[in-house]
Amino acid sequence: MKLPLRYLLGGAALLAGASSLQAIDQTVRVSAFYSVPGDSDFSGPSDAVLDGEGGLGLSLAWGVNLPVLRAEVEFLGAQYDYDGIQSEDLNDFDGDYERYGLFGNAIFDLPGVPFIDPYIGAGVGVVRTSTNLTVQTRTESNGTVTTTNTQTVNDANMTPAVQFMVGLKAEVADKIYATAGYRLLYADQDITESALEVSPNELSHFFELGLGYNF
Repeated sequence: MKLPLRYLLGGAALLAGASSLQAIDQTVRVSAFYSVPGDSDFSGPSDAVLDGEGGLGLSLAWGVNLPVLRAEVEFLGAQYDYDGIQSEDLNDFDGDYERYGLFGNAIFDLPGVPFIDPYIGAGVGVVRTSTNLTVQTRTESNGTVTTTNTQTVNDANMTPAVQFMVGLKAEVADKIYATAGYRLLYADQDITESALEVSPNELSHFFELGLGYNF
């Protein structure tokens, strides 16, 4: 029984498409980073500015190496602590916040010296930030500590975000490469609970080291 010509042509097209996908050089990368956040604003019956303390984080990316760029999907996460409080009415705080993001990145590897290529890139995606924060006023008199004006936020928010990156990429073994770079992440967020609001730092500075594999 003869197969119609259109079925044969369709099968050939599918095989060609599968071969093309297999021919694309794919890449996976894991990075560890130290992030330096900016300040976080707190709004309520009493307002405050909270200093951010640097935190450690990880990212995992998968992508493809195209002729002019690396196109990848990246998931990253980090946890931060609050480091200090600036307020006229509040003088004590406790809590931290976590930030997770999912990005689509375009990274351009620029010609450099042998085995080392500078790169620049950008990504767009979404960031989810959750915070568990308590601010209050504590006074001490005759050895007795009195706590007043306690305000607590324990909630999360998701918002669009962008990131920009620059660094160096070097081959360290067959199909294995290392990266060292800096990135700037911007996410404008407001986490609201009742009449209280926390606005985590809009800008975060990332200093990272990564290891990738092409296959």
